[in-house]
Amino acid sequence: MLSLPMAGVPQDFGALFDADTRAAISSGLCIQCRGAKLLCGKSRCPILVRWGSMMKTAPMIDRFELDGASPPGVFVGRFGYPKVFVGPLVPPIHGDTQILDSPESWVGHPMEDIVRFRSTLVRGMHRVHVQDVDRGGRIVDQTRELALGTLPADVEVGFTRKPHGRVVLDDNVQPFGPSAPLERLDIGNLRVDPNLDR
Repeated sequence: MLSLPMAGVPQDFGALFDADTRAAISSGLCIQCRGAKLLCGKSRCPILVRWGSMMKTAPMIDRFELDGASPPGVFVGRFGYPKVFVGPLVPPIHGDTQILDSPESWVGHPMEDIVRFRSTLVRGMHRVHVQDVDRGGRIVDQTRELALGTLPADVEVGFTRKPHGRVVLDDNVQPFGPSAPLERLDIGNLRVDPNLDR
């Protein structure tokens, strides 16, 4: 089980939530509920679950550089198509991190664990044109290599700004962690399926 330290509350609380969530909060339902009455019909307050997870991760990612063991996992966005964001998923922890990006292993885990698994992964983002991936440079090449990995790999990333995230409550969208534009990406020893090396 992963254990992450707690942090203080960020100054701009509203920046953590998307516009729809801020509207739902301002409608008054959350004020009446206060995370205790569960007026939204859920078994646990999703805002409190997501908030708690973000606060545990925040002190470990409050910097321009990050290193950790990628599950291995990569992010390929869809917004801005045909120019989309791609990059590694990197937690600020080392060790066996495979469960963080393995939904098939989440069966039987409570909602808090699943939100924590997803919220711990920091998304490095590098914009690339889908029809011209070969011009994406070293970051895209290393992201591609990471996608072929079979076991967690040590990864170091440099960002152009500190990672940040927000709480999005949507039954159709899985929780996701903070993100930041990539400046550099370095991968340690990577184990790849031998059949792919042929």
